Amino acid sequence: MAPAFAEFLATFVALIAIIDPLGNVGVLVSITEGDSHEKRSNQVRRGHLYAVILLMSFYLVGGPIMNFFHITIDAVRVGGGLILLKIGFDLLSMREETRTTMQEQVADRTRADIAFFPLAMPLLAGPGALTLVLTKAGDVSHTTGPLMTADLAAIALAVLVSLAVLLSTKWFMRVLGVSGLAAISRIMGFILICISVQMVIWGVQGVLLNNAAAAVQP
Repeated sequence: MAPAFAEFLATFVALIAIIDPLGNVGVLVSITEGDSHEKRSNQVRRGHLYAVILLMSFYLVGGPIMNFFHITIDAVRVGGGLILLKIGFDLLSMREETRTTMQEQVADRTRADIAFFPLAMPLLAGPGALTLVLTKAGDVSHTTGPLMTADLAAIALAVLVSLAVLLSTKWFMRVLGVSGLAAISRIMGFILICISVQMVIWGVQGVLLNNAAAAVQP
């Protein structure tokens, strides 16, 4: 498998697991209760536009930000992996702290425009998704060429998939129901836990190798 295609698949699967479009269906229904189909669809389209802009912006400027603060890619992998691990366990146990609280959902029902908050942030481009793209951006091999193109394409496709799912909210609620959506969210949570643990392993290995190399230098 070509490195660029492998990178595309890895980033896409990770983002889908983090964004969890099917898990967001129930949240969207809750915060747009009483809205017309046209209004809900307009909010969903604008929310996804904001989300793709945020994710790509973090990806494009993430490297310079890390360099400015002298943050290593290994540190981002460990820190990001721990954050994603928390989100994965929340998905597995169907806890909503990493999305929106019940109080926020009640307030959102009275908000005229939910496209940016809470739809774009934190449901789509939340801490987990932003951490993932920042981690990718911190890898110097991803700053130019095919890997960078693969990451950006994966971001765009993941957001498009989420857009397609949330524009079909009524269909998914009718076909899968609450139990079906919950089961899929738990599967996404398990995948995300595996991804986050692997990120931490890579980060720890990088730290150990760097320390070992420094120790043997005269």
